[in-house]
Amino acid sequence: MINEERGTSSISVPPKLPVILKQFCKAAIRTQPYDLLKWSTAYFNALAEGSEPPSKTRLEYPLETAASGSCLTFGLLKVLVRQLGDYNKTVPVEVILKRWTDLCLEITDLNLIMIVGKFRRKCQIKKFLAIAAGLLGSSLFDTMLIICELFTMEPDGGSSMIPVNLFMEIYEYLAGLNCGGEEREPNQDLSEFVIFESSECQSTSELKSDEVNSTQDSTKHPSVEGSEATEEQPVFEKQFSNNYNQLSRDSEEIIDVLDKDHKTQSEEKKILSVNVDNLLTSNADGHQNVKSAKMTKDSDNRSLASDDSIGLEKTKSARIKNKCKINSNWISHYPMIPGIGPKLSSSEVTRVGKWMAECSTVQGGMVGPRNLRHFQCPPLDHQKI
Repeated sequence: MINEERGTSSISVPPKLPVILKQFCKAAIRTQPYDLLKWSTAYFNALAEGSEPPSKTRLEYPLETAASGSCLTFGLLKVLVRQLGDYNKTVPVEVILKRWTDLCLEITDLNLIMIVGKFRRKCQIKKFLAIAAGLLGSSLFDTMLIICELFTMEPDGGSSMIPVNLFMEIYEYLAGLNCGGEEREPNQDLSEFVIFESSECQSTSELKSDEVNSTQDSTKHPSVEGSEATEEQPVFEKQFSNNYNQLSRDSEEIIDVLDKDHKTQSEEKKILSVNVDNLLTSNADGHQNVKSAKMTKDSDNRSLASDDSIGLEKTKSARIKNKCKINSNWISHYPMIPGIGPKLSSSEVTRVGKWMAECSTVQGGMVGPRNLRHFQCPPLDHQKI
């Protein structure tokens, strides 16, 4: 504020501003955001709303990198756990998207999680974070170690114990996912699971509107072809009338000849019948040709409509690949995520469940990484032969 009484232009600084700037600088150094301007906007918006800011509690050094090569780290997952709150609740996808973009994370990783988990409008927080943890590990065993450290209520550096029910629920969920890179079943639509960026990609509604427009365009083809067929119909009638007039003139000439020479009447009648039969046959053939041509065009229209429907499926996957940040192999194959791996059998999951139940009976219903590292613990993932 300008001090008008003394005639000087002094500005009064709020007493809390230095503390706010100091905390902001510390949070920026700990978080190391990729886009500082975007992250700063999200940081101060969170402070204004009174919510958890998108900042790490400690510096990750050396900076850990995910096994998939993404910029997602364990520290950022801990930030998401604090921001989203209770991991048992279900939140809209828009909330996940906002938290994800506030941390300046790649939309490709988010789309991968959405496709693997088949999340449409809502998703459960612990399932979302479990798949995200799978992007960090090199095997399902490493992923479950990360899960214990992620959902534990103990301080950093502790035993990272979690309830056995939570552990088995997440383990069974990850073991039931197919992330081994196998070929997908045909006719699987992934557009409903993909999140589109407003600046670079179309929204799902726009894709659907494009499909409706293309479908309407494909339905217009039969009407256009039908109009061409109706234009050919008067041509046939005109040809038939010309042939009929020619037949009448020929008949009159033959009748005149019959009047002059009665002896050749029978022969001329035969000629007349032959000409009439040939003419009618030619007209019938012409009508049949026009009819067959019309049927051929109708079949072409049907094949064109079927081609359009097939083309819609191809162009849909092409639009998803070209206008959204996803891997092209996700359309035809399941994603290859080493931290989750291929689907496990029920017997393999049962063996792990029995071991964890035995450990939890002497640990107050809790299990942790030390139980997973025990030599009697059965393998948590497929063992390479």
